[in-house]
Amino acid sequence: MCRVVIFLFVSFLFLNSRAQNIPYLERTVSLDMKDRSVAEVFKSLSDQTGVVFSYTQFNDQRKVTVNCYRKPLRIVLGEILSASNCMYKSKEKYIIIKCSETPLPSIPAEISGYVYNATDSSKIDRASIYIEETKRSSLTNEYGYFIISCPEATPKVQVSIAKENYYDTTIAVFNPKKNSLVVYLNPKPVQKNVKPFVVQPEKKDSLSVKTDSVILKEDYLAKFRKNFKTFNTNVQNIADTFFTHVSVSFLPYVSTNRFLSANTVNDISFNILAGYSKGVNLMEIGGIVNVDDGNVKYFQMAGVGNVVSGKLTGFQAGGIFNINHLQTNGMQVAGIYNQTQRLNGWQVSGLMNYADTVRGCQLAGFLNEAKDVKGVQVAGFLNRSKKVSGVQVGFLNVSDSCTGVPLGFFSFVKHGYHKIGLETDELGFGTFVFGSGSNAFYNIFSVGTDLKTQAYWAYGYGIGSGYKFSDKWNLAFEATARHVQPTRASGIYLNLLNRFYLGVEFSPWKRVRLSIGPSYNIMVADTNGAYFDSVQGILPSRTLYNHTTPDVNVKMWIGGAFSLKFL
Repeated sequence: MCRVVIFLFVSFLFLNSRAQNIPYLERTVSLDMKDRSVAEVFKSLSDQTGVVFSYTQFNDQRKVTVNCYRKPLRIVLGEILSASNCMYKSKEKYIIIKCSETPLPSIPAEISGYVYNATDSSKIDRASIYIEETKRSSLTNEYGYFIISCPEATPKVQVSIAKENYYDTTIAVFNPKKNSLVVYLNPKPVQKNVKPFVVQPEKKDSLSVKTDSVILKEDYLAKFRKNFKTFNTNVQNIADTFFTHVSVSFLPYVSTNRFLSANTVNDISFNILAGYSKGVNLMEIGGIVNVDDGNVKYFQMAGVGNVVSGKLTGFQAGGIFNINHLQTNGMQVAGIYNQTQRLNGWQVSGLMNYADTVRGCQLAGFLNEAKDVKGVQVAGFLNRSKKVSGVQVGFLNVSDSCTGVPLGFFSFVKHGYHKIGLETDELGFGTFVFGSGSNAFYNIFSVGTDLKTQAYWAYGYGIGSGYKFSDKWNLAFEATARHVQPTRASGIYLNLLNRFYLGVEFSPWKRVRLSIGPSYNIMVADTNGAYFDSVQGILPSRTLYNHTTPDVNVKMWIGGAFSLKFL
């Protein structure tokens, strides 16, 4: 029994403390008084809420009729004083009433009121109240109360109320100078949970290195939107889109569109530092950054970067980055980084470009990354793509498949050309050869030695191109450069053997090629080199051309080669 008494006592203290924390004007009252004096009504209000009324030159014997149930004190006071030239102010628990024999001076027009759930009359907090014409907006507090300013000279104002998961409503207010609204919103029906359709992930057979730490994927935008909705509830509540001709912004929401900037599409937008909007129809210029949660046309420029969640059509320039999360139809130019999902046009970046699909050209100082390329990739260091139908130009080129031409020091195509071979030529050298790239253009790395004495060795690099007649027959053209020197040599002197080879290739089996054909050879040697005479001794005695200057000897001759290639 003692425990029950203690529990009831603690519960009473808890509920009483919560009631004490409610602001006085938000405390609810219930009255049913007919033709009673204002003094009697005030006494009842004081008993229910704990407020103390203070006034002079106020007729508290005036008869009024008040009938309400669980209404906020704020609304009841407004109704009692609406027929007089009196106004009130609250300071803690005191309600101070001031009256004047003349009409009250003009005050800025304001509309206030409460927003409730139409189903259970519960208070709705953080509902958006806005006037589209002036771009002014407000939010209800935890008690459902709001106050919003509006143009005083306007005879009629359209006030809209929106809340996520509720149906929107718009109220026409005539004489907005003194208005108090009570609005009930109908909740939308709760949708049943639908089992999501799961897309099977693609097989991990791509050669592309993971770049999740570099590339801003779609989940980053989702997180950004979630955090932004927490900061600006209007984005979460208001589904309507507004339009304006010209917008000027210092920072997001410090703009001519105020807190409705994220819901507004601008024709022309000037952002002194940064701006946030739902899209641009003609032009946007920002000192630091432009952020658009929609489509952008036709010109966009920012000192640091641009972020567009929709489609860009036209020209986009960012001092550091441009990020378009859907499609780019035009050109992106950035100092460091460009990104888009689908590119129809150009990407030009000082460091890196990324696109899922490219139908155009990527130019980067260091790296181009894409999934499907029909066009051109040019990078200072690396081009990387799953599928290429076009040209890659870079120091390194990597792809899964390539039906075009990868031009670079080294190109690797997973489903392309990669051969390991053994070769011999007219000089009696046995050479190990590795080729990589596509059949249209591949790189050749070689190292070998003379088979007879092993007194000389050679290493080199080259390029090649093939023309496929059928599954078994292929024509290959290769140009290589090899440095030849004695195996005992301690220094490196110019002995450069340049060879142009035209070979016919036959595949008796799927992964085996036999190649034979003539070659045109040009030997360039340093006559002052320590091993000049020794190297010249292994060259053919009959040449097409033999000319010596004080420092260089050049020989040319016709030779031939035979090779066996695997893979």
